[in-house]
Order: sequence, then structure tokens, then C-alpha cells
Amino acid sequence: MFKNSYNDEKLQRHINHLVKEKSINDDQREALLKEEELNLDTFIKQLKLMKVGRGLEFLPRLTNGLLDKQKEYFTALKENEMNHCSRKRLNYILKCVLEELLQRRAISKQTFKDTIEELELYK
Repeated sequence: MFKNSYNDEKLQRHINHLVKEKSINDDQREALLKEEELNLDTFIKQLKLMKVGRGLEFLPRLTNGLLDKQKEYFTALKENEMNHCSRKRLNYILKCVLEELLQRRAISKQTFKDTIEELELYK
């Protein structure tokens, strides 16, 4: 992929294909497109920042990334109007993120419980 992609347009096409194949997510695509000199090491580093988790497409691998996603999803649920299906999916993803943070002891059991109750994620 890297050796034959001498121009930006061709490289972007390869990266978009990886997104379409669900090999990388949109955040990773954006990070890869921002790279000035994309090579295999850079690509692998970007892949290692995310992991597949609990039936989700992607979750950040590092705890700080999970905490950022928790805030992002929490804010989206609190502030955005969305249809029932989108809200249900976001509820599920946020609950998975919270469970992962609890397992890593990045949040307390009380914080977990309070967030679940506040957003009614148990439904």
C-alpha cells in the first residue's frame, strides 16, 4: 500500500478503502491523513491506539482515550437530539466504555453506578 502510493490521492483512496472495510475507523483515518510522511511504522502505531472491544467496532486502547470517549459520548447523549435507534446504540457504546473503565479501575463503582442511573443506561 505504501510503496505504490506515491501521490496523496492514491494514498487517500487506500485509506478510505480501509475505512470501508472496517479495518480502521474515522478517527484513525483522519490521523493517518494528517501524517506528513506515512509509512508502515506510522500506520501500525495508529492501529495500536485502538482495539476491538466487546462487540464494538473500535475502542481506544489507552485509558486516557477511553476517558475522552466517555466524555464525548456523555455530552452527545445529554445535548444532542437523536432518534431512538441512534440513542440506543450510543447508550450501548457508552455502557461498554464505562464497563471497560471500571474494569481498569479508572472510575469508581459509584461513578459507574451514578452515570448509568443518570443516563438510564440500564434499559
